[in-house]
Amino acid sequence: MNDSLVIGAIDLPGKDETVLRALVRLLDCTLGVNLRFDDDVSHCDVVFVSAEVGVTRALMPSAVTVTLLEPSNQAACAPDRLFVPCPLRMSGVIGVLQAVLSRLAPAAPVERIQWQGALFACLREALRRGGRSVLAIGAGKLLLLDTVTLRLQSAVPLEQLIGQAHRAGAWRAASAVDEEMLHGAAVHPLHEVLWRLSAAMAAANAAPLAPSGAWRLQRWPSAAGLMTAGHPRLAALLTQRAHTADELMASTALPSATVHAFLATCEALGLGVRDATHTPQAVGGAVAPGWLGQLRERLKLW
Repeated sequence: MNDSLVIGAIDLPGKDETVLRALVRLLDCTLGVNLRFDDDVSHCDVVFVSAEVGVTRALMPSAVTVTLLEPSNQAACAPDRLFVPCPLRMSGVIGVLQAVLSRLAPAAPVERIQWQGALFACLREALRRGGRSVLAIGAGKLLLLDTVTLRLQSAVPLEQLIGQAHRAGAWRAASAVDEEMLHGAAVHPLHEVLWRLSAAMAAANAAPLAPSGAWRLQRWPSAAGLMTAGHPRLAALLTQRAHTADELMASTALPSATVHAFLATCEALGLGVRDATHTPQAVGGAVAPGWLGQLRERLKLW
C-alpha cells in the first residue's frame, strides 16, 4: 500500500462534499498516510458516493467505494459494503478511512517479532523524550502515549497490539484531532504494556538487548513485572547489589532472553540505575535451586 490516499466524491450533497474536502485537509497525515482530494475519480483510491448513484467499475476500476447512507437505511446494508452515516461527521469519516486502510494493508505485513521489537524501541524512545505523543501503527490506527501519567491509549485491544504485526511510524506531538480519534479508546498502564511486550519477545527468544554495564534496582517492578518465571529472583538479586547480564545468567541459570528482557524493561521504566563502581564478580556455573528455591520461585516469593 502506498503512503497516500486520493479521495474523491460523486454526487454528494453540496454540504457533505464541502465537509469531506475539509476533513481530508484536516486529517492529512493524522492517520499515518497523506490524504488528498481529487475531482477526477479515475485517479482516486477511495470514492464517496450517494446512495442513489450507480457507479460503474470502468469509471474507477481500482477505487474503494464508500456509500453515504441515511441512518434508517444502514441496517439493510450488506456486511461487506463500506458506508458512512449522513450527514458527514469527523468520527464517521475517520472510521471508514480506517476500514479502507485495513483492506488496502499489505498481504504480508512485517513479522510479529519484528513488530514487537520496533514497538518496544518506539516506547522506550518516547519515554526518553517525554511529553504527549502519537504513533501511527498502520491501517489508520494510532497509539497515544502520555509520559506524565505513564499511560498508553489505543483502540486496538492489547492482545492484538502485542500479538499481531503492525507497522510503526514515527512519533509526533498529539493534536486535538488525535484526541477525537481516540475518544473512548481503552487506556493501559504503560508498565503493563512493556512487561507483557518484553515477556512475549523473551518467549520467542528475541528479547531486547539489556543495557550495558552493571545495574541495580532502585525500586521493585510492579506486579505485572513479577508474573514471569524468574523475574522475582532477578529483582531480589538486583536489589541486593548491581549485576551485569552475564552475572545474572550465571547466578540464576535463567535463559539469556529472560534476563535481557527483564533488564531492558527495568531500564525503560526507570526502575534501575547503572553502577559505575561495580567490581565484576567471578562468573561460575549456576547452581540449580533446591526444592525450597523452586517453591519460592513458583509462588513469586523471591
